[in-house]
Amino acid sequence: MKLELRLFPEFAEAFWPESPQTLAKQARSQLKTYFEVRENLIEIPEGRLGQLNEILEKLKRLWSQGKNLPLPFSLIPPGARSLFRPGRIYLTKKEAERLRPSLGGLPFAATLYEWQGLFELRIPATAYEEGLFAFRDLLLLGPYRPCPVCGLRWHKPRDCPALNLEEPYEAYLSWLKQKPEDFLKALARPFAEGKTQEGLKKLALRRPFFRPSFLRLFFTSNASTWETLPLKTGLTSGGNLFLGLEALGQGDFGKARERFEKCDLSRDFKALLALALTAALAETPAEALYFVEKAAELAQKPAELAFVLLFKGWLFELEGKGLEAEDFYQEALKKDRSCWPARILLAACQVKYAFPKAKNTLTPLLNEIMALPCLLTEGRFLPLAPELEAQAQSLYEKKQEEAVFRLAQAENALRPLIKALPEEEVKRFENTLAEIRREIYEGGFLELLTAERRAFDLGLELQGYLFRQGQKLRAKYKTYTKSLEYYQQFWHRFPYRRADDPYAHLLERLRQELDKLASLLKADLLKTLKRAYQQGEKIERILEELAREEARLRQEWRFRKQLSSFVKYFLILELVLFLVFMLVPALYHFLESRNPPPFFNLTSFLVLSFLALVLSLLRALNEKI
Repeated sequence: MKLELRLFPEFAEAFWPESPQTLAKQARSQLKTYFEVRENLIEIPEGRLGQLNEILEKLKRLWSQGKNLPLPFSLIPPGARSLFRPGRIYLTKKEAERLRPSLGGLPFAATLYEWQGLFELRIPATAYEEGLFAFRDLLLLGPYRPCPVCGLRWHKPRDCPALNLEEPYEAYLSWLKQKPEDFLKALARPFAEGKTQEGLKKLALRRPFFRPSFLRLFFTSNASTWETLPLKTGLTSGGNLFLGLEALGQGDFGKARERFEKCDLSRDFKALLALALTAALAETPAEALYFVEKAAELAQKPAELAFVLLFKGWLFELEGKGLEAEDFYQEALKKDRSCWPARILLAACQVKYAFPKAKNTLTPLLNEIMALPCLLTEGRFLPLAPELEAQAQSLYEKKQEEAVFRLAQAENALRPLIKALPEEEVKRFENTLAEIRREIYEGGFLELLTAERRAFDLGLELQGYLFRQGQKLRAKYKTYTKSLEYYQQFWHRFPYRRADDPYAHLLERLRQELDKLASLLKADLLKTLKRAYQQGEKIERILEELAREEARLRQEWRFRKQLSSFVKYFLILELVLFLVFMLVPALYHFLESRNPPPFFNLTSFLVLSFLALVLSLLRALNEKI
């Protein structure tokens, strides 16, 4: 069986201080112990898998440095083309079928798995603890330089799937809405199903902090520290800066640069930082570093100083200068301790040069929920993957326990109130508790945090519920008492009172029901609250009836007053007319012995009587009570 030693230099550079060429030379030297090696071609005679496993195990021990890692090379069929992963042995279908019968006779477990048109031979030396997301090694492979936006090598910067995202945290937050186990399995699924490009596209969304959309969020927030950064972009004011960021997100680097250069670069920190990202995307690192240096001179807030140093460190990393990058990440953390991306990238550098330090650096992030998707999708944390996944699951379970505790507090607070509360209130609280319970047991980190806060707030609401409801009912009692006083005053003013009037009966009922409510409010509300609510509803129904009866009585009162006014004024006017029409003609006959003027006749009297009628009617209609 002839196999080719295929080295993964980008993978080797991520974990070993030695050069990839040195590692390849050591591998060939060890393989020569048992096998014929010509350059990178290795001849493995039949029945010699035991010796191959022994050599690979020896190389793993030699290179491990306490890290849980696959070897930085694979053994593949000569000239084969496929998606190869480090530390594996790949065979053609023909070789796999020829080898399969002899696997059972080996002194160790050996299995064949189909992979991308070939077969992978798994033996103890190629095994390592991978975790739920078993494809982290692919995050470090690829034919291109690392993308300045997402860090992957599988595409050019202009083609990065994360470049044109409107909101930097949109995909990121969707990951946090899943349980850690579900999130990791969802990341692994496309690769396991052979949909490599789909899986890589998802993983390109893992870092939110080197995107044009993140710069837009960063610039609109004016946050003083990273912990005060919002998760959604504020309103933009337009102008060259934001139009340039829009062009940058669309991959039009030339237009973006033109826009940024129209800003006042002598004092515009934001434009300089945007130009630095543009230069990085255009793969001109020296120019990007120049703009970052200029931006550093204008940075003032801790968040700005930290971001400049974070970006500077990342630019050095892109050039393969991990030790220098490490210094900048440490400086960024000194400027702003809440700049968690700097801590992640610092730990990623330390994995290669100071592995024990990397664990210490990551410790504060294990309780930082926002950092978890980045932690779990960083390729250089491959040696820590099982540990990080376990820590994420542990954090999830801890948050779940806290939320369950808050839920239990709320349920305990509701239990004694069930008999006291109205049915609709009990149903409302029970529905809320059911929603919180579903979020706790089915939701991801974000739902857990929301559920815990909702359960806590509900518990507080229930604990003070009796007091608040008592206050509310006492306030209503005062309102009811004022209403009683008002209706009593109206009844005393009403001039046509009758003992059998419905209004009088309603007033008496209202007084009795108010006395009952007062006694219920003085008693233990836990026992009387439901009856107090029912009593309040009864009082409100009586008040509604009283309002209708008052309207009826007012109408009756007004009608009677108008009728009385009409009769009074009409009689007075008629009396005056009668006296005038009787006395004036008599005086003419008595004093002058002649007839009175023609005006004093029956027709005039009738016309004036009609006018008196109209005037009396108008006067009566204007009467008020």
